[in-house]
Amino acid sequence: MKTNLLFFRKGSETERTWYFDLSGVELTKRRVMTLEDFGDFFPLLAKWRAGRDAEGESGWVVDFGARKKAAREKAEPHRKLAEGHRAKVQVLGREIESARSGRDRERVEILRGRRKAEEGKAKEEDARVRKIMNAVYDLRAVNPNRKVEVDSRTPEQLRGVISARHREIAKLLGDFGRTEK
Repeated sequence: MKTNLLFFRKGSETERTWYFDLSGVELTKRRVMTLEDFGDFFPLLAKWRAGRDAEGESGWVVDFGARKKAAREKAEPHRKLAEGHRAKVQVLGREIESARSGRDRERVEILRGRRKAEEGKAKEEDARVRKIMNAVYDLRAVNPNRKVEVDSRTPEQLRGVISARHREIAKLLGDFGRTEK
């Protein structure tokens, strides 16, 4: 079971959030959480309460202010594209009115199709902007300080391990067959 604690500062918009990771703690019906399970929680909490960053193996800070700024920068090209498509929709609307007054039905239909396509493109770009901006508030706890164990064995080494396991299984199955008779 993955367990994390999140801490926010009271009284203002949340710019920085402190996470504390308890996902390494194994709990069962018989095994409850103890103070030892909190490791460096209390020293980090004291730092956080003092207004300092509470970084450690189990604790980290997410800077939402920086995330928002980066998201705005990433979304800006999409916002501009959406504005451009909406401007084309306006121009096409005027062209449609002009073609209507000239009773050019074929041109009206062509222009309506182009306007609809531009409206769709504007909506797609708006959706991209929303997706980028909403990702700022993704509170999933991904501990950047956790040490990740990487299996650095080569494919040849892995094939050797698998072959050894196959031989071991075959031997056990052979021994099993002899004891059954």
